[in-house]
Amino acid sequence: MLLGKVSLADFPKEGMVLSGDVRIAPDILPGDAVSGVRRLHMEARLFKLGDTFHMDGTLEAELELICGRCLEPYAYRDSIGVRHSLQPDGQELGPEAFAYADEAFDVEAMVRELVELSLPMKPLCTEACKGLCPSCGANWNRGACDCRPVPQGPLAEALKKLTKGE
Repeated sequence: MLLGKVSLADFPKEGMVLSGDVRIAPDILPGDAVSGVRRLHMEARLFKLGDTFHMDGTLEAELELICGRCLEPYAYRDSIGVRHSLQPDGQELGPEAFAYADEAFDVEAMVRELVELSLPMKPLCTEACKGLCPSCGANWNRGACDCRPVPQGPLAEALKKLTKGE
């Protein structure tokens, strides 16, 4: 089942199960980190308590990200907890709430926000990623290049001054 908008009109007393894939394009996610969306699958129970709808379940995200050090794509997986309330549009929303309008809830918008919040601040293919050579651009994960390292930063500048006798 492909999830998109969910109708909240004539909501069943026993609630409903939302199970299926959600399709969003990678270009609507923020930044340059996401190069592809492989699969977004949600399994959640939607139920109503009083005047508020509640959702409880998980979102399995399989994405392709670009490493922040070596600029190579890599597979990223995350299991995101979905424990949120749904409130009518126009009400002040808390951090765990999403708005719905016209008796319909946009699952795609919620999934997009949950994925955005789950993305790593600096995506890395591995913690041991060596990155790129700043001189020639060679990927150091594939092997060393012939460039001579050029020290950079304030300590390097101080060292240059000392060695030049300034």
